[in-house]
Amino acid sequence: MEVLCVPGLMDVVTQFQPGLSLDMAPFAALAKKLSHQSFFVDSTATAISNLFTPWLDRFGTGRLSRLFQELPFTLRWATYYAAWNGRLDILEFIHAEYDQVRQAPDLLLSAAAQGHFHIIQFLLSIQYRQEKGHQSNPKKWSNGTAKEFFLPTPYRPLDPWEVTTFRVVERGDLATFQILLPNMEPWYAQLALGKALIFEHAQLVDVLLEHLKDLPMDPRSAIEAFASVQGRENLEILFKLWQPYMSEEYLIAARSVALKAAVKNQAVEVVAWLSLELKAMRQDELLLYLAIWTWTERPKLAPDILAIVKPDLTLTGDMIERLVSAATQWKELVPLLGTAQTISEAERNCLAKVLQKREMENLVLIFKHRNLQACDIKQVFEQDDRRKHPAKARADRLPITVYLTRYFVQQGHLDLVRKFVSYNIVTAQVAVKFLKEAKIDVKTWMIDDDSDSESDEDP
Repeated sequence: MEVLCVPGLMDVVTQFQPGLSLDMAPFAALAKKLSHQSFFVDSTATAISNLFTPWLDRFGTGRLSRLFQELPFTLRWATYYAAWNGRLDILEFIHAEYDQVRQAPDLLLSAAAQGHFHIIQFLLSIQYRQEKGHQSNPKKWSNGTAKEFFLPTPYRPLDPWEVTTFRVVERGDLATFQILLPNMEPWYAQLALGKALIFEHAQLVDVLLEHLKDLPMDPRSAIEAFASVQGRENLEILFKLWQPYMSEEYLIAARSVALKAAVKNQAVEVVAWLSLELKAMRQDELLLYLAIWTWTERPKLAPDILAIVKPDLTLTGDMIERLVSAATQWKELVPLLGTAQTISEAERNCLAKVLQKREMENLVLIFKHRNLQACDIKQVFEQDDRRKHPAKARADRLPITVYLTRYFVQQGHLDLVRKFVSYNIVTAQVAVKFLKEAKIDVKTWMIDDDSDSESDEDP
């Protein structure tokens, strides 16, 4: 926001008139617009900084006293502005004239977050005391469905300690971090360890491991740490620290979010390792949901996870529906469905969708790998026939069973043609008709062809 700039004469006149000086009006206007007063909200820090910086460039610190008198809330703004932007001159002025600095909460965090070590030194010299933080409503993991681990993390309000800790760790600022550490709650130190491992700041990792070795670990902080850290070696460090304090529920959650992160990063070795760990914990359903999610994020990794899940896997109707809706490669999916002769309503519905879309290659896979009963196939065909070929339009269209038989013959899937005939889905005469059109010897097809097979009846 641009500061109102008026001619010098108007400045002199308005200073001696009742009411607010024109140069101060933008501060009052901004106060009404800000939804957050915390400098740890970037939009707030930017808005106040954009207002103060040009104003101070024009008027300097000499006019601050009148500003604070006219608009008392700007004293707090100026204090945080000085810490956030590294303006030691303003901070010294406010401390000398108003003794306000020591009373401003989270001022040291503001300077630390922005990397202004000279401000931190000044605050320590005047015995500024930074209050300890309190963890801000972390996500609570429950024994809910396995799908919970693959939903977006809900929004949490910004926490000054968390923001500062992450920024300091990201910069690898060891000196600032060691100043913060004595007042840092274990929760933030635990989160910081995960970040330090991510950014490979070895000195910070060593300091944190030493600091945390005798402290109880909060399993809730583990979830966020495991979701971010990469590499098996780093994950094993976290497991060593947290495992003694984690219930089986949290161990499953930690491995799940770490596995999801490994999939995103295409870390194949870590994916295999964590998948086997979850398999050993009998979390087949969880792994299956992960495989479904993987199909949309990293399709090449989905078969690796499914290969681990597949043994002794029992698919429910809901799983089949989700698998089919997520799958892009039926050649990996179909073997999972097994070879049982009976199929569920969910699988029948999925087969009907494939049939409706005329996904011929997928239909071939299904019919080749699934030993389906004739009644199941006929039911799906009848359903499709009613949908795609109503009674009034049947005269000029091939029934879906005849259409598929012709396709199987043309593509050389004679075993499927034989299956259709043996199930009485199509007649032998129809099959022979298409075999002759394709110039395939009927005798080699191993059908007991009688005299009727010579018929040229139009199917």
